[in-house]
Amino acid sequence: VQSRWGQKAAYVPTQQSIYFIGGQVSAWNGSLTDVPTPSITNEILVLNLTTDDPSFTTGISSDLPPTAFHTVAYAEKTHQLVSFGGLTSSCSGDALVHTFDLEGASSWRSVGVQDLVRRRGMGSGYSVKDQEMIVVGGLADEYVCGEYIPHSPCVRSADSGIAASTYSYPAYDLLSLPMSSATSARTSGFPYASLNSNPLLGVIDFSLTRLANDSFLLAGGADASGSLVSFDNVGVWDSTDGWRVLETHGDIPAPRAGHNMLAHPALDMLVLHGGATSTANLSSTASTTLAFLNTTTMTWSQPRNLQPPTSFARAWHSSIMVDSGVLVTAFGLSAEGHPRSDIVYLDMRSNDASKWTWKAVWSAAMLDASLAYSPITSSNESAPSGKTLRSVLIPCLVV
Repeated sequence: VQSRWGQKAAYVPTQQSIYFIGGQVSAWNGSLTDVPTPSITNEILVLNLTTDDPSFTTGISSDLPPTAFHTVAYAEKTHQLVSFGGLTSSCSGDALVHTFDLEGASSWRSVGVQDLVRRRGMGSGYSVKDQEMIVVGGLADEYVCGEYIPHSPCVRSADSGIAASTYSYPAYDLLSLPMSSATSARTSGFPYASLNSNPLLGVIDFSLTRLANDSFLLAGGADASGSLVSFDNVGVWDSTDGWRVLETHGDIPAPRAGHNMLAHPALDMLVLHGGATSTANLSSTASTTLAFLNTTTMTWSQPRNLQPPTSFARAWHSSIMVDSGVLVTAFGLSAEGHPRSDIVYLDMRSNDASKWTWKAVWSAAMLDASLAYSPITSSNESAPSGKTLRSVLIPCLVV
């Protein structure tokens, strides 16, 4: 399997399979000035988790243009994969939205949704209650149309060495599903990401995680100037109250972009992994960080006993959480600035957090959700507290 980064992943529970879609597959040498020609793919790799140590199979990619740094959501009600925006070789010939019907479709379908802006580095999620896809933020610049790829998927700072105009998108779109040519986006502003108001939230390359009550939590990323945003604050959106900002506490992870943050299926806990801790130069900035955010107390922890080795560092990777409580992480950019092709697993099924462990090989038994999850009261710093909010993952991010 070819190494890649900037691909997106979606987990389809009814198939117990992960779909990895698109991505950047050309090697990057870490230089700020020697920028390679973009090499993006429309390849779809499917990982069936019902077998031990599964190999990738090739999914249907007919009529799906090559793309990377886009966003993908799985729409449960319509049983569709939805791909939005990202890099393309032709803005004039490529639709912004493509959908794939998982119940027997032989090709992807392009959808000419009205009133949308092509961009990259945004986040998305699917609201089961409202049957809508939310697409937040992103960057609309010349790179989305395939002129050449920047040295970083994030917005560049003024002294990055590459002169280019950048246009952040401090807004979010709501798209009703299923979509048709008559579908029109409902767009609203994203006030906490505006540079004019001392931005508290990122607008590019952040994580967006769906919670059990159909709200979405946004964390990290970069603001419109390219500066990384602190995890001291996170944003929460729901269809009733819109956006609000919550303050966090504890062992707060360093600012980063291109990370993933996913919800544990049975504990009131979000799991953050990886990301780049500098947007000025990706070389040697991909992180191994593993951090937990307790969504009841809004307290961060970084368990020392679960921090992966340096060789696990990655950014702009794909992660999903299966229903049993196993984090699956694949691809991404390494600490040396090279695309990766490997997969690692963090097994968090046990109700004893001291037994959580990283694994290099998948076993179908890891889909077993029969273990009872009970509140953990151990003093082990990896243990989350309480379980009053049962967060449910919808993969994104981030993607």
